[in-house]
Amino acid sequence: MGSISIKKKYLLKIQQLKKNNHLYYEKSTPKISDREFDILKKEILELEKKYGFLKDKESPSISVGYKPSKNFVKSKHRVQMLSLSNAIDKEDLQNFEKRIFNFLNLNKNNIIEYSVEPKIDGISASLTYKNGKLVTGLSRGNGTEGEIITENLKTVSDIPKKINSNNFPKDIDIRGEVFIANSDFENIKDNFANPRNAASGSLRQKNPNETKKIPLKFIAYAFGLVEPINFKKQSEYLKLLKESKIFSGDDKTLDLKNKKVRKERKIFVYIPNSYQDGDKAPIMVMHDGPSRLDLVRNALDNLTISENPERKLPPFIAISVQNGGDDSKGSQRGLEYDTMSERLALFIENEVLPAVLSDEVIRKAYPNLVFTKNPWGRAVMGCSSGGAAALTMGWFRPDLFRRLVTYSGTFVDQQDDDAPEENVYPLGAWEYHSGKKLIENSEKKPLRIFTHVSESDNGYKDPESTYHNWVMANERTASALKAKDYDYRYIFSLNSKHCDRRVFELTLADTLIWIWRGYQSE
Repeated sequence: MGSISIKKKYLLKIQQLKKNNHLYYEKSTPKISDREFDILKKEILELEKKYGFLKDKESPSISVGYKPSKNFVKSKHRVQMLSLSNAIDKEDLQNFEKRIFNFLNLNKNNIIEYSVEPKIDGISASLTYKNGKLVTGLSRGNGTEGEIITENLKTVSDIPKKINSNNFPKDIDIRGEVFIANSDFENIKDNFANPRNAASGSLRQKNPNETKKIPLKFIAYAFGLVEPINFKKQSEYLKLLKESKIFSGDDKTLDLKNKKVRKERKIFVYIPNSYQDGDKAPIMVMHDGPSRLDLVRNALDNLTISENPERKLPPFIAISVQNGGDDSKGSQRGLEYDTMSERLALFIENEVLPAVLSDEVIRKAYPNLVFTKNPWGRAVMGCSSGGAAALTMGWFRPDLFRRLVTYSGTFVDQQDDDAPEENVYPLGAWEYHSGKKLIENSEKKPLRIFTHVSESDNGYKDPESTYHNWVMANERTASALKAKDYDYRYIFSLNSKHCDRRVFELTLADTLIWIWRGYQSE
């Protein structure tokens, strides 16, 4: 009787799993939380382990994922694509380590090196690149075969169509998660049950143009087939992924015939004398380098040694980055600075900062140089589109940058009309204060923000209908920041023009003191 009741209990849980699998994977309408779903799978596996006679074909120990939809052509994975196991509590982690030690026949004196990454809950996908070109994109499906959703995956801005790197494998399946950030989900939550539901539903649309309307992202964490293998550790694999350029200069939105595109960038770095090698250095990223770097250097030289604690700057490192070329819509600079996304923040974080730290000249002078990971120790400064870019970097990635300085900020509609982000933010940076009113309608973010506009700034006589009046845009941005009770400062400068150098000369020192106030060196 005992075994019968146990089997019934087991089969009931299998039926529950089957039902929720259908809702979770095929209908994208989950009725239970991810944690409840994982606990249900864990309970089934524990019953199977305890009672050897229990084993159903629907068991998570046998099958993963879901049956591929009839709406898409199916294709077999070149290497089986399995699901990741979950650790719900401390005991799960301890058991995981025990299994590793037993499998490798190790004792307690042995040391195992771990690679730890955050778990992103989304929809699994596998991307096949051959000679650096994306040729196929598959869903996980049942782990053995998945759906061909290549065109849908190409609409995800994080997924490059081509990877320009000599070190990249000739043939590789890159695996990861397609997801939607919580901050982006806030703007579309009325149409979906949760962020995962939004990602799943949009990714499995038959029409890629419908998928394009959702601000999907992609994070890579694993691989399937790879030839040749030129890495030994997970960390080396992830580093290899970062070698592709986020702004490669061949974006489809660019007018390459009439606009200049820099294939290489100059990065100007100024390290003040008061910085002590080995300290975790605060940094300030400056757009349109080397513009205004001379004024920042003067401020650092004088105010890092000030005896007045109210006028003293921390010894931050100024990193001034040359833009991608030209200006406005259809330019590389416009793509970088005026696009409403996290791409520029990731470009700085994943490509520029490592390039600075690995520079031979800098390393020779400062062999122990390290940048702080504290987002309150990371500032961004820019003028015009560079100013809008400063706000955008902090807005989309406050986990990376929180002190923002924007002069004559381009909080107008200057985003390319054919940029993927147009589907979510059709008026570009104008959406911060008008249109969607992102600042007022979004949850308050941990940011300190300086904004400025000149009396005769760009478009100051233009009507609202143009979405191109800098004075109007900046005044509304300041009002929105005030309404949301942000830590902000706003300056309206009389008798001045767009990005007027005189304004910088008169205000920059005080601006830097204000933006950095309260920072404690690590």
